[in-house]
Amino acid sequence: MAKKAPAKKQKIVAPPSSVYRRIAFSFIGAALVLLAVVLYVSLARATVVIHPKKGVLTANLALDANGSPGEGEIKAEVKAQTVELAKTFTLSGNNGKTVSVPATGTVTVKNTTSKAQPLVRTTRLLATTGQLFHIDKTVTVPAQGTVTVGIYADVPGPAGEIGPSHFTIPGLWEGLRDKIFADSTTPTSGGMRTVRTVTQEDITNAETELGNGAIAQVQAALRALVPNAKMLGGEAFLSTVQSRTSDAKVGAEVDSFTERVKVQVTGVFYDRMAVEAAARTALENLTGADRELASLDSSDVMVTVDRADVAKGTARLTVGATGTLALRAGSSIRT
Repeated sequence: MAKKAPAKKQKIVAPPSSVYRRIAFSFIGAALVLLAVVLYVSLARATVVIHPKKGVLTANLALDANGSPGEGEIKAEVKAQTVELAKTFTLSGNNGKTVSVPATGTVTVKNTTSKAQPLVRTTRLLATTGQLFHIDKTVTVPAQGTVTVGIYADVPGPAGEIGPSHFTIPGLWEGLRDKIFADSTTPTSGGMRTVRTVTQEDITNAETELGNGAIAQVQAALRALVPNAKMLGGEAFLSTVQSRTSDAKVGAEVDSFTERVKVQVTGVFYDRMAVEAAARTALENLTGADRELASLDSSDVMVTVDRADVAKGTARLTVGATGTLALRAGSSIRT
């Protein structure tokens, strides 16, 4: 009987120690991460900051003002003045057109004779360069004397613009022309000029500027009439334009025009602190149960004059006030 060959033994090779170390470190790292997450979740907390919503409240009220205030009235001084102003406005802008006009200048007429020589307006003067001019007013040249007079060119346009010149007077007897004559020392000019047209905007702007100037002038005068105006602290004015006129109509071709305005201004100089106190009370009465007046700025209190009686020294003021609201302490939050 044949014998079986002996079975071969398997050799088991153990993993190196470095593999076990890596596995161990991996477990330790995972455990540390898990521990950190648990600690963060258990210890973390959220802080919620609530900002109460603020609102704006407006109140309007009427106050009676008096020089000797009674109950419910405030102290005030009431004054009024009327002023009438006039001002000439020069046109400007690009709505003009260029036209030919007589050039103008000035000459000195000399009389070397022993008799005075009258010269009527429009007397002709002939320049040595050939241009003809006229004097612009009647004059009398004294004997052995001189007189200065304005001149204008006979023909409109730049042809009348000449330099200093000598002039003879063609209307005189020929024997006097070398004894009574004229000379200029400056050029004549202005043969061309721009003529502008009055627009509605020109008149409106003039009315506004003049009206504002008149009102400001009266306001300053009224302040001077109230010695305790600064102590009272408040002022309001009622202005009425009684009339306004212009010496030019829209479309007129002129260089300038004159505007006139008449205004009446009534000034009420009132106790500012009393008005602000009344405005604060009115706002507080409107706040409601959950809110309160947080602030009231003086600049948010506007005062206008509704009506005034200067003779009685009384006025009715309209007051508008705007304040800031905030939640009362312990109030529930409402949106």
